[in-house]
Amino acid sequence: MSKFATVLMNNGTLDGKQVLSSQVIKEMSTPHTPLYSVYPNGSYGYGLMLHKYRGVDVVEHGGNHKSFSCVFKMVPEHKFAVIILDNGEGRDMPNSTKKAFELMLPLLKPEVQQKPMEMNESEMVRYVGNYSLEQNQNPQTENITSVITKDNKLILKGKEREVALEKVGKDQFTLTIPENPEPMYFGFVPGKDGRIKYLHTSFRAFPKIES
Repeated sequence: MSKFATVLMNNGTLDGKQVLSSQVIKEMSTPHTPLYSVYPNGSYGYGLMLHKYRGVDVVEHGGNHKSFSCVFKMVPEHKFAVIILDNGEGRDMPNSTKKAFELMLPLLKPEVQQKPMEMNESEMVRYVGNYSLEQNQNPQTENITSVITKDNKLILKGKEREVALEKVGKDQFTLTIPENPEPMYFGFVPGKDGRIKYLHTSFRAFPKIES
């Protein structure tokens, strides 16, 4: 994977040989469509996610499964990459990644987190519902992500915990969990009629299950 990162950051070359087309590299790392979650103002190339972190341009594509996790982040301008492989699900090791960036890159100071926007009950109801990649599921199945209201807050309810969502823009929200030093971004995507059609999280669009 380190060799693959080297190829991607060196215009397709490895040890002086052209092993991937430079045009392929360009297409992979060119923004083609906006991302609505994980990072503010992020974009998707071809197989790669693109975003800016504290003044540097990051190119990445990690992932996880029930038995492993992978962090794969590059900053091509500085020929820098972080690759972490872990024998466990959902272990993105954000603190380790953040520390590596701080040690090796000329980062800007962290941005001051914007103050959450207030919402009334009728605004919150617009987002309430069950979302899943698999339609027509029973709301009790583990593949469902639910958005509910509780104690006058909008709550993202997963299979393991409930976390409050804070509105930071039009249909844009963040949440913060103790094990991640950076806020996580979520987006709701409306259809042509203005009604919410998708919950965008973890780089994926989860359709709303119509009751």
